[in-house]
Order: sequence, then C-alpha cells, then structure tokens
Amino acid sequence: DPAAMGAVEARFDRNIAIAKAKCPEVAVHKIKSRSNHALAKLLPEHAESFDFIYVDGSHQAADVLTDLTLAFGLCRVGGLIACDDYLWQFGQNPLLVPKIAIDSFVNCFTLKVAPLNGVPLDQLWIRKRAA
Repeated sequence: DPAAMGAVEARFDRNIAIAKAKCPEVAVHKIKSRSNHALAKLLPEHAESFDFIYVDGSHQAADVLTDLTLAFGLCRVGGLIACDDYLWQFGQNPLLVPKIAIDSFVNCFTLKVAPLNGVPLDQLWIRKRAA
C-alpha cells in the first residue's frame, strides 16, 4: 500500500539510526528506487563489494528472484544475503510469495551459496561461497 510507505520509511530510518549508533564506522546509503533498477545500477561499480544485503522488497516471486540474482553479483564471497518473509503467505498463488523464488535461487546457485541455520523462522540467510 503506497499510503503506508511513509511509516515504513520512518521505521527504516529509526532502525538505521540505532544500527549506526552501535557501529558508526559502517556506511549505510539509502536508495529510494525500484529494487531491480537500483541493484542493476550498482553492479557496474560495486560488484562483489557488499558484506550484507537484505532482500525485502516486493513479495512477488519473479521480483524476489530478480533481486536475489542481482544481489548475488553485488555480494562479496563470504558475505551474507538475508531474505525476509520466507514463509509469508498471500492467498493460494505461489507466484505471489517469496518462498518459491528463494528456493529456486538456492537450488540454482547451490554450488555457490550455503543457507545458514539459526536465523529467524520467517527469514532465510545465505552465505556466498563462490563467485
């Protein structure tokens, strides 16, 4: 709901402020754009330079798969990609939820990534093992 985005952005800003207070040496840059456009724009100059990428944009499977594929190119070997809303449900159509895309990505990149244990149930975290 576009009307709720102001509250979402305010929560994001509060969370980033808390994180930066604890780790002031960490750089955070907020980019307001469609995720596939922003990620694609970052790739030429920032390939394999991110330690941590949090994927939590669209919940539609095609969008999530696109975001994960682009995030993989931006994540350094040894870095983490966190996928939010792994078990999120919206009706009966599996193409409208993240799980099928996250599972597809992990299966296709199985020689290059490793899912992590011990993360919140509604998330799946992936370590990049190879380029």
